[in-house]
Amino acid sequence: MVKIFVLFLCILLGVSVAGASPVLEGNFFPHAADQAIRFRLTDCQGGAEVTLRLKLELEEEKWESWATFAACRSGFVVPEIYSPLQGSYEEADPMGLFWSMAPVNGISQSGECFFLDGLQPLNYKLIIEANGKVLQTRNFQRYFLAPGVEKKSLKGEDLAGTFFLPEGEQQVPGVLVLGGFGGEFHKQRAALLANRGYATLALDYFGKENLPQELADIPLEYFQNAVTWLEQQKRVNGEAIIILGHSRGAEAGLLLAAHDSRVGGVVGVSPSSMVWQGEGGGNGTSTWTLNGLPLPHLPFSPGPNGDGESLDGMLEGIENRNEIEEITIPVEKIRGPVLLVSGGEDRFWPSSQMAEMMVKRLEDFSFPYQVNHLNFPDAGHLFRIPYLPRSKAEGRGCWSWGGSPGINSRAEAESWQEILAFLANFK
Repeated sequence: MVKIFVLFLCILLGVSVAGASPVLEGNFFPHAADQAIRFRLTDCQGGAEVTLRLKLELEEEKWESWATFAACRSGFVVPEIYSPLQGSYEEADPMGLFWSMAPVNGISQSGECFFLDGLQPLNYKLIIEANGKVLQTRNFQRYFLAPGVEKKSLKGEDLAGTFFLPEGEQQVPGVLVLGGFGGEFHKQRAALLANRGYATLALDYFGKENLPQELADIPLEYFQNAVTWLEQQKRVNGEAIIILGHSRGAEAGLLLAAHDSRVGGVVGVSPSSMVWQGEGGGNGTSTWTLNGLPLPHLPFSPGPNGDGESLDGMLEGIENRNEIEEITIPVEKIRGPVLLVSGGEDRFWPSSQMAEMMVKRLEDFSFPYQVNHLNFPDAGHLFRIPYLPRSKAEGRGCWSWGGSPGINSRAEAESWQEILAFLANFK
């Protein structure tokens, strides 16, 4: 209704409104990092150009975005409705200034990527300019960990990771959060879910102290131990254990759910329907083991320089269909609903095709639980946390996994809402 009302004013009012200074309207109190902020300017000179700049300072990096708008006749500037005349993004988007941020010096500490290792709040500054002059600024904060959420490191336990427990005394669903090859943002995802009332365990499974250093020969029992640990926590509802996995973490999560009846639901983002060989120093071995034995696997190692080869091409050298069955994850054994999220331009591996294979397999087995495949045809492999910066290097370097910044950002935001709706069914 707000969008329609503002558009109505801008079209019908034929007079310029020249206020002394633009008025910034919006909720800029601290927000969780996965929440959208909708704001607008009023009392602008009708037709005047106004530039918005957003700045973010990390410990060793500075990120910035900008957009110049022409105020409508009634003096409004509404990023949600109007495309900028020029700037770091092109189409109308209430959060365009957030995801289009780029490192000020052109390169960040992580190459050309935005990466966070911790849970520190993000401190932003919004600057309003006109005619080369700063008219006003607004500082605000976005956080990953809300006040009252308990955080516990599992360092020193048989498991490695971080446990988050929401405020309160009632029992809550437990979510096991598994990152991918780089472990990107799984800790932040877990914290954001804890803000929303879930007990979450962001599990590390390689590359850390006392864990395998390479993504190879990872015991499936390690993940089963994590489920045991999670269901033993006093406030965790052991009847509502869900897995949220991304990329290689989705592969692990689907495998785990197929082998552990305690898992009541799975979200697989950019998932695999197959078991793959290990990465790094795997030397052709399987990524996963069970009962001390490597699981049958596809002799191909996907990676950041993947060329988007189809699954048919990957399986071309395997003539024995029984062998294909051996490396296929038996998703029909999962004891709960399944949500799959994929991008049609995934350049890491063909997640959309593999997700469809899983849907078909579940249909063939008359799977009794709900199955949903949310596919974004033009998105790539990386579904991170909504509204975080997506570098313009999306098509090269560390972001050579498909899609484009704007498309991927919108896919992240929409899929995150679908994931939250899926998880809400377990409350």
